[in-house]
Amino acid sequence: MNSFDWKLLKSRYLIKDKWLSLRTDTCQMPDLYTHGYANSVSAGSEVNAQRWEFNEHCKAILEGYGHPLPRYGATEEEVLAELEAQGATLETQIAAQWRVEDTVSKLIENQENKIQSAAWSIPDDIFFRAIQDLRNWALERYDSLDYILPQQREFKIVVVRNWA
Repeated sequence: MNSFDWKLLKSRYLIKDKWLSLRTDTCQMPDLYTHGYANSVSAGSEVNAQRWEFNEHCKAILEGYGHPLPRYGATEEEVLAELEAQGATLETQIAAQWRVEDTVSKLIENQENKIQSAAWSIPDDIFFRAIQDLRNWALERYDSLDYILPQQREFKIVVVRNWA
């Protein structure tokens, strides 16, 4: 059985007529794949340390205004830990790695444009003051908005086996 084989356990038609058939199947799959690239910055990498500092300072500024960025859903680590607790075995493969080099100006612009949905709930008057505080801090910290903050990213595939 290869990784894409599945076993049909039960099948039943919900609709079956001359022009339309709708069937529901219950299947057993040997593996479950989750995948995605690491879009969040981890301080664990020396390359990512300054980017981590930048993001954490941005969060701290918003918290100082009484508007911490909300967290939605579980993290990948929490999901994988729960799968392991349920008896799953995990195999992680790094399919690709690459380096992104953004200027401080670009990162501030991204924040200003609210590209992350967590920022959408912050009132504009507070948000724009926080962005100005971030810009002032960044100029003091990096001496230039053209300073490059690199980030190491990766595309990984997690194969989950033996999960009930």
